[in-house]
Amino acid sequence: MKNIDTLKIGKLINLLNIAGSADLPVFVHGRPGIGKTEVVEQYANAIGATLTTFKLSLYDPSDIKGYGTIENRRTRFCPPSVLPSSDATDKHVVFFDELNTADTVVMNVAMQAFTERRLGEYVFPKHCHLVAAGNRAHDGAFVNALSSAMVSRFLHVTVESDLDSWLMRADSWGIHPAVRSFLAMRPKAFDVVSPAGEENVTVTPNPRAWARVSKLYRNATDREVLSSAVAGVVGQVEAKHFLACEAFIEKLPKLVGYTAWSRDDDVFRFLADLNVELLPRSVLLIAYQLDRDAMVSFAAGAAEFLRERGCPLAHETAAALIYAVQTHPLHADKTAFMRFKMQNSDWRTLNAIHA
Repeated sequence: MKNIDTLKIGKLINLLNIAGSADLPVFVHGRPGIGKTEVVEQYANAIGATLTTFKLSLYDPSDIKGYGTIENRRTRFCPPSVLPSSDATDKHVVFFDELNTADTVVMNVAMQAFTERRLGEYVFPKHCHLVAAGNRAHDGAFVNALSSAMVSRFLHVTVESDLDSWLMRADSWGIHPAVRSFLAMRPKAFDVVSPAGEENVTVTPNPRAWARVSKLYRNATDREVLSSAVAGVVGQVEAKHFLACEAFIEKLPKLVGYTAWSRDDDVFRFLADLNVELLPRSVLLIAYQLDRDAMVSFAAGAAEFLRERGCPLAHETAAALIYAVQTHPLHADKTAFMRFKMQNSDWRTLNAIHA
């Protein structure tokens, strides 16, 4: 879709709120696996609405319009039972997922929902927001072009992945800390576009894939099998990097129960024994194994520890530690956070530690 803005997916829920208040249907365009469906679910929960999802590629035209019955020698069409009652007074969100993968005939039938807020004889209730989503042809998805009539019915937006917002919600989704710390250190592995023009689609990572890696990691006991399983989800390159990171995490001292940090702690003794070149990334890995308040305390001590040793990338590591604090899902000690931020004027410089 050309001539529309691209929005970080973490902001999509705000756009849906605005569009919903104006009663405008929204079409969300974006790559597969970046979390479009999950955000629509969050939006429905946030406004207290009941969510109904249609994956149009699974339906025939008669499934959408409804099957005909004879009443008093006249044909009436019965809408799908999953749709909210036309006289409902509570809030509803009807989500037409993967709309542009449906057959053209099905899309033409569904278009009535967005032009007239009805499907055949069925009328959508007053407090019902219509949302659609679809993938893009240049992402390797098999999609059908939207007609100009269909295009004109929507507020369109393209969304892209957003590591910051994903990390802030990852704990509530049950994402393992090893996955979160790896992606904080290597953000370019979060969402990788498949190379264009290849005969076969390449396995590349995306947010959905990393959620699956988290499940695999929690349940695997055989490291060799885990390696193959992770490669099957995110590809061989990022599987290799992730497992190398995971192997280092396994060597870390136990971090349970830390709330205040001193130079006599096991973790700082562990860091002191490492080669200086390994310190920046090691510190960041440790930070992501902690709850947020402990992370703030550890970050202040770790930044000083790195500077004292003249460690390469000391300032960039301090910046990355602040980034870790900012994206942690729990509330931090704001005073401690601001004090740490003021002590590191280059806290926004993240590129070096993220290379």
